Amino acid sequence: MQNTIEKADIIQYLLSAIFILNLFVSEVSNYKPYSFYIKGISSVTLLFFAWIDYKLNSRKFIQPNQINFRQFFIILSLFILIPILSIIYSHNVEFGIMKMGYILISVVPSIIVFIYFLQTASRDRTKIFLNTVLFVGLIFGIVSLIFSPYNPTIGYSFELSRWSHVIAGRFLGTITAIILLLHFSSFLKSRMFIIVTSILLLVSTYFVGMRAALLGIIILMVFLILFAIIQKKRKILYSLSISLLFSIMLVLFIGQINKTSTNRYNKLFTNETGQFDDGAINARLIAYEICWDNIKKNPIAGIGLGGFYNKEISGDIAEIKYPHNLLIEIQLELGVIGSIFFGILLGFMFWKVYKFSIPLFVFLFFSFWLAMFSKDIATQTQLWIGIAVLGIPRKEQRNRGMLE
Repeated sequence: MQNTIEKADIIQYLLSAIFILNLFVSEVSNYKPYSFYIKGISSVTLLFFAWIDYKLNSRKFIQPNQINFRQFFIILSLFILIPILSIIYSHNVEFGIMKMGYILISVVPSIIVFIYFLQTASRDRTKIFLNTVLFVGLIFGIVSLIFSPYNPTIGYSFELSRWSHVIAGRFLGTITAIILLLHFSSFLKSRMFIIVTSILLLVSTYFVGMRAALLGIIILMVFLILFAIIQKKRKILYSLSISLLFSIMLVLFIGQINKTSTNRYNKLFTNETGQFDDGAINARLIAYEICWDNIKKNPIAGIGLGGFYNKEISGDIAEIKYPHNLLIEIQLELGVIGSIFFGILLGFMFWKVYKFSIPLFVFLFFSFWLAMFSKDIATQTQLWIGIAVLGIPRKEQRNRGMLE
């Protein structure tokens, strides 16, 4: 019996690690053939380990959370169907099909496994998942900080010695947000450990060079410090303040050697002529203007999934493939119909997640923040997994303090 229990625990750790890896892989947005293979293999592996976990651990689910599968599958079906229908009139059918392929082989399996996590959630399983997040985040942060394999000043092309600062920044930024939330939890008994971990991840996130992730972390940090002051939580205020202070000191010290990220952040400020001296920012601004022109021409149904990636529609800026803003992309490609559906979906999702779990709400809101600056509809998996919470009946929404 003891061996079976140990094996079951190992499977839980493996499933958690594979789920995290799958979220990482699902954010690849280059639409190369190898990306489809990698995403497909990752998703099949995830589903396979979820099935093994169920076989080994189902008897330990004392009282699984109830799931309204009918409501969940209706919402998930609409999430799939609306983009599919838009491909019929898309201005780039081939690319629309590719985006839909990403959704089907990567996003949907992640949502399904996440609802399995929610249904079988317990304190022990949550601890296993968070332990895995901590381990993966620390390893990735240390490797990222030591080797610094990023060069966000030029367009990304896959190399083993060069990593995507966008994917890495989203990944590290999200894990950093989770760690900062753990300051308010009793999950980690050692206050020193959480401080050291926070410092490491904050510094690592800074030197990745993803500006949206850093700005999101800064906003979250300010909010958490103010909340700790209002709630008179002195120990939490001290640990957050110490983490922030030493992070700034390390950034200033390491920044004397590695100035790439600092120079990139400085480009958020306009120059003397009031213009941004940054190609990525200017490309997005041009894309937004072009999107607005096309939205006015096609307000109801939009230009179809993938339609932005068409020079007749977007001109030379079409080379960036998508607007790099989720809400603009939805209105542009799916029209008012899509905006109404996704607006209701996001609003309902955030409301139910807030009722279900405050930490999960912060996680998804941070993911939404990132979606305003990078990736497209088909690669916002860490946001879309929130759809799973819509399958939780109201009577089951009792886990707001799940990390406390």
